[in-house]
Amino acid sequence: MFVKPHILCKKPNYSSQKKIIMSNSSKAVVSFIVGAAVGVAVGYFLNSDKKDELIGKLKDQSDRLKEKWRKKKDQFQDELENELA
Repeated sequence: MFVKPHILCKKPNYSSQKKIIMSNSSKAVVSFIVGAAVGVAVGYFLNSDKKDELIGKLKDQSDRLKEKWRKKKDQFQDELENELA
């Protein structure tokens, strides 16, 4: 039986693994930069004169969402009771 020497000496292909590692590390760097930018923007708005306006808008929006979900929950509960009755 004859074994071809180039098969035994073949080096593994690491280029695809390097691309994956570089891709993951570049994603981490981009994520860090985006997170830092969002942090700076939030810090800017919270320290500005518009802070009270922003907080008021967020509270109004959360109240609307709470009311919407409460209505959906009540509607679902009524439908479920009607189906089980």
